[in-house]
Amino acid sequence: MKVTFQSRRAPRSFMLWLMRVTTARPWLTVGSAIALALLGIGYTAASLEFVTSRNAMAPADAPYMQAYERIRQDFGSLDYLVVVVEPPTLERGKQFVQALTTRLQADTQHVREVIHTLDTSSLEGKKLLYLSPEELRTLQRRLEDAQDLIYDLSDTPGLVPLMSLLNQEISRALVSHLTRGLLESSSSTEPGTASAGTEPAQALDITFLADLFSQMEVALRESGHDAFASPWGSFFLDDDEVFNNEGYLTSKDDRFLFVLVDDRTTSSGFVKHAAALEALRSHIAEVQRDFPDVNAGVTGGDALSNDEMVAVQHDTMLATVIALAGVAVLFIVAFGQIGRPLLVVAMLMIALGWTLGFATLTVGHLNIFSVSFLPMLVGLGIDVGIHLLARYGEERTRQGDFDAALHTAYLVF
Repeated sequence: MKVTFQSRRAPRSFMLWLMRVTTARPWLTVGSAIALALLGIGYTAASLEFVTSRNAMAPADAPYMQAYERIRQDFGSLDYLVVVVEPPTLERGKQFVQALTTRLQADTQHVREVIHTLDTSSLEGKKLLYLSPEELRTLQRRLEDAQDLIYDLSDTPGLVPLMSLLNQEISRALVSHLTRGLLESSSSTEPGTASAGTEPAQALDITFLADLFSQMEVALRESGHDAFASPWGSFFLDDDEVFNNEGYLTSKDDRFLFVLVDDRTTSSGFVKHAAALEALRSHIAEVQRDFPDVNAGVTGGDALSNDEMVAVQHDTMLATVIALAGVAVLFIVAFGQIGRPLLVVAMLMIALGWTLGFATLTVGHLNIFSVSFLPMLVGLGIDVGIHLLARYGEERTRQGDFDAALHTAYLVF
């Protein structure tokens, strides 16, 4: 019993001492409390860091985290803002990407580097390694079929010999095509011949000829045109199998184009990519005015984290304001007063300022989870004010004396 009495007496003695000190100079107490809260809020605004990476919430000694760190050491940072472009056609998308890249490269305040194409010169002489076995067999077959044309053209190069050789090849292909069609038609009319399994004759491929004429037209129309797209790729491979020598970053089906943007972060704050993202989205909107048929947006780990943090920050502040307003209204209704409940809410706001300053001093950072605890502190921290105010009101009604009522309230509390 003696131990229990001593353990309860010490906190009571401290509370009584605290009451005497704070009530002896009330204005000094209130001013010091407000000044300390403002100091805590200012220190928090200047020094509190926000860890936006989800990796910081995982154990550093986990195997997958160690593997990720090794990858980062070998390949550097892989975090980029990714602009995804969905054009109606691939050429339209390339024009959009080029216009956007020009604007981004000029915005050195927000953009450090823009990657919209890759240099494919290192693949010269190695491109066959990237073809599938079926594509290699197709290429071999077409080379064998065009062997005579290639040899003749190498002996007498030039546009006129090329057109003459192409005319011969087309005539030969037409004769072969018509002959095959007649033979298949006659065989299908013979009695006892099944035509269900007969494959239709393959259509003549004039893609190479169309590409050749297109390049000739461009050369005649634009005498100073330097960009030349060789039509020989479509002679040996289908259009969708030709290597994209321009090096644009595209999806496998060429539906999307990508632009990688390395942005300049403004600070280590809660939304350090906000300014760059806002500028990037503004540039996209400006370019879309000239390309209304192109859809474009920003994604990537940093962009998603930034948008997530902005939403968390906005929702947390809104929830805190709603919680404070709700607590104040509840107090006013429950106590039937306005002044004292508002004083308790003011005391709570001062305590929140102390808490933020203490958290900044001891921990120094918050993450996406801990920052959402601020609205909960409103509900938890108001309990002290509820008990103290209720007890003080009860004792003041019974005793009538301010000092005695406050003494009893502190003692019981």
